[in-house]
Amino acid sequence: MIMLYKNSQLEFERKKLNQLADRYGISDERVLKQSQVLDTYINDYNLKTAVTLQFKS
Repeated sequence: MIMLYKNSQLEFERKKLNQLADRYGISDERVLKQSQVLDTYINDYNLKTAVTLQFKS
């Protein structure tokens, strides 16, 4: 359940990043900030996935 939520959140943040980049260009401060937000979600997701896989082994 948590992973499904995280996947949805990742997708939402990714779409938001793409929309901002389309509107303002990739070097705009808003785009760079959103990229950092997305990076945080990706890192969190990867960490939790790694921990989950470790416990399944």
